[in-house]
Amino acid sequence: MRNRAVIILASLSTLCIGGAAHAKGVVCERVQEDMFEVDGMSDDWQSFKPTHFGSGSDAAVELRCAYDAKKLYVALTANDERIVRTKKGRAMSEDRVSLSLSSGTGKPLRFAVLPGAQHVPRKGIKIPSFVELEDSRRAKGFFVELSIPMRKIAGWSATLPYLAGAIEFHDVDLPSDDKAQSVLGMKGKLHFSEAVATYKSFMQTTGLKNRDVRLDKLVDVDPGAGAERIIVGGKVMGVLSTSFTYMGLPIANPSDLISARVVDFDGGGRYAVLTELRQHGNGGSRDVLVVWFAKGDGSFQPALTVETRKQRGDASIQNTWALVSRGQHRGEPGRSKKRGKRGRKRAKAQLGFDLLFQVGEVAGFDKSNFREAPAPDAKGILLPWSEQQSAVYYLEGSIAYGGDAATDLPE
Repeated sequence: MRNRAVIILASLSTLCIGGAAHAKGVVCERVQEDMFEVDGMSDDWQSFKPTHFGSGSDAAVELRCAYDAKKLYVALTANDERIVRTKKGRAMSEDRVSLSLSSGTGKPLRFAVLPGAQHVPRKGIKIPSFVELEDSRRAKGFFVELSIPMRKIAGWSATLPYLAGAIEFHDVDLPSDDKAQSVLGMKGKLHFSEAVATYKSFMQTTGLKNRDVRLDKLVDVDPGAGAERIIVGGKVMGVLSTSFTYMGLPIANPSDLISARVVDFDGGGRYAVLTELRQHGNGGSRDVLVVWFAKGDGSFQPALTVETRKQRGDASIQNTWALVSRGQHRGEPGRSKKRGKRGRKRAKAQLGFDLLFQVGEVAGFDKSNFREAPAPDAKGILLPWSEQQSAVYYLEGSIAYGGDAATDLPE
């Protein structure tokens, strides 16, 4: 790349933040181990500021959450003038609290609880044995308290900045409808307070504003275990966990960041960051598609850079590009379109994506006036007057291969 990338590593101390709503979610406070006893009583939670959903004496929720090194703790207080419960415990037609949480990888943890009511005990629906859960009645409503071992959440690692999902109270007033009349609670993210502090420091250090962010994803991008938060915006790209690293993108202006996404190219679960960038120089400009992989130290390394557009004055040449099914246009032996058992196994082995490039529009350039030498830092743009009119690249791990003409393209 023509511009030198700058990488900065920032380490942060613990910062506890109250339970205010944050980016369509709730912030969970970091606490000392063994602070909570899951007993269905709210006395342990008095110093924790709740996040409110709804209002009034009916169908309102106060949600609190906290975490330590081993467990996630959740407390939900529901205001409900009439708790609808029966001995049959039919979930869809009775009051209930549902929970769904995911690390971004693996199967989400999902279960529900029907709170205890007069003459009707609490009923759990698909609650795993490792979840501690207790509830208690209130004058108008109920209280539910629970804890979940972090390691029991699929894909959990200490680098996770948040969990995605929902914690909701389904308020049923008309059991005959077989549905809740209102659903209140968090649907978004449970942010860990340490990671919130990291995010704020990252944004302050880079000068980014929320409106500048073009990509914000929780995926596994480095060789270590667990997912990280990837943020691309302005002229920077960063990876955040309990600390953060970031790199200056090789562009002159924020508007030169055309697009950004994450892609699991080989189907192995490790994601790359795919950016489309515009670069200026030598009296013109070019667009490049860059595949970046995060290294173990949090820095980024380009695995593949391909020119997709060149412009000089009014003259321009454009290639098209697309993510295609892995192996689809490589003509490799062993691929099968059969629908049988063997065909499904082979299809599973082809999970992932390749990059397909094809000659596109050209204006003002031809073989006689295109005088640019091949770029030393990128795969050169495909030329309409050259023999090769397409190219397909694929990745194994963080290594890029290919560049040959694509096969089986539609006419």
